Amino acid sequence: MTKRSIPALKPITVTNFANLSRTGITPVLQSSEFRLLSFSHNVDHRRLELNCFRHGRHVKATLPELNYDALKPFVGTIVRLDFDQTSAGFEPLLSIQHLSAVEKPSDPLATFMPLWLDSAQHGLFDVLGRLVSQLDAPYRELVQEVFRDDKTLAAFLDRPASLGFHHNKRGGLLAHTLEVALDCEQACTRYPDVNVSLTVAGALLHDIGKCQEYLQKSPNRYGRSQAGELEMHKTQGVRIVTIAAHQCHADPLMVSEICHLLMAASGPQYMGLPNLKMAEAAILQSADGRSSSVNLFETKHPSTMNWDRFGGQYRAPAQQLRIQK
Repeated sequence: MTKRSIPALKPITVTNFANLSRTGITPVLQSSEFRLLSFSHNVDHRRLELNCFRHGRHVKATLPELNYDALKPFVGTIVRLDFDQTSAGFEPLLSIQHLSAVEKPSDPLATFMPLWLDSAQHGLFDVLGRLVSQLDAPYRELVQEVFRDDKTLAAFLDRPASLGFHHNKRGGLLAHTLEVALDCEQACTRYPDVNVSLTVAGALLHDIGKCQEYLQKSPNRYGRSQAGELEMHKTQGVRIVTIAAHQCHADPLMVSEICHLLMAASGPQYMGLPNLKMAEAAILQSADGRSSSVNLFETKHPSTMNWDRFGGQYRAPAQQLRIQK
């Protein structure tokens, strides 16, 4: 059976769109990308009601009912809508003039549905979107290209940051990455000569290889993949970034700088990694170490810490979470 490609889907256009306005005033059109989840047929109002998704919320849209068969192939895809925003009662409603398939979303974070995240983690996902959107264009395009693959993005939200060390629980990779990125963002305000976009982009991608290094073995239990055992996350991260850079035609020097941030370490050729050669790499390494160290103090079980040796002036952390082995 031949699989029909997305570009083969014929766009849907409402030819009498201007006449649908109740006021007779030509509506002002907007254009955005959405994930089309489903649609239903409202017989009473003779229209199709679309359930769309963008930036973490569901959005309702409408088309005339004569487009029923034409709309079916678009379900589950990313679509671009040209629409006029109206309302049905108190509910916002998008009245569609033109609908077309999108093969390569301009912002993969806007239309991705993280199905398992709780309310707190949805907030982290919003922070991720904000950090990416504020990057300078070349860096933003590279990070978006890395996250364009739904499998990579889903793994990034799901994986732990380590198996038996810091942030070693489901979603730990996202939490750790954002701690590092926000720390880098703030540090850059104190050093006006550093490249903020380079530093934050490097922070967002510094552990991206763990999406391939770690696999879910069972609910809440993770282990290393075969490739992860052989290559570890730094090598895999550089490969992910290099492939994404090729796909979005990124500047080679920019890519080399980001790869340096992913690989560089202080000390005498630690594990064969290159020494720090950029201020941005030094900021990133400091923030990375700070995030992991603080998390260990916050989560380590009190029985393993002799708090009395501090003379009683320090209390054990109030929130004690056992590290999953």
